[in-house]
Amino acid sequence: MALLGKFGQLYETNKNHSRLGQNFDVWKEAYDKMTVCSMTFPEMMKDKGLSGAVLYATPFMFLMATVTAGYFLLQQGLVAYDKLEELKKESGVNEEGIEDFLKENSRAQFYENKLTTLDYFLNVLLPGYLSYSVPILSKNYSALEISL
Repeated sequence: MALLGKFGQLYETNKNHSRLGQNFDVWKEAYDKMTVCSMTFPEMMKDKGLSGAVLYATPFMFLMATVTAGYFLLQQGLVAYDKLEELKKESGVNEEGIEDFLKENSRAQFYENKLTTLDYFLNVLLPGYLSYSVPILSKNYSALEISL
């Protein structure tokens, strides 16, 4: 539960970030979905015992791992953003000269690449992993009815 508290704190602190705010919103949607899924496990155990929960443990772990990876990438993104802004300020670069600056400054390019990776992860990869919530929320126990 301590980690989930940190998830919420990171979002609340940064949801209005000038560059990363939209990324935080995308991540928060996945975080909320993961939270809803986690709350279904007590119901599953009540309905079908431990077998009901175990049936969906793997998709839940994939979902949680992906949301957690997003959390850590967002933390890296905050650092990368601050470092990039610092480099731009030191060099007197404005938005008009950013392309040339990134081509010439490998450190700036590194931080920009961190931000691009974060954006790709949250907007391309994370939505695919959200599909793991569908079977969890369906609570379909038919696999437990198989006779061996």
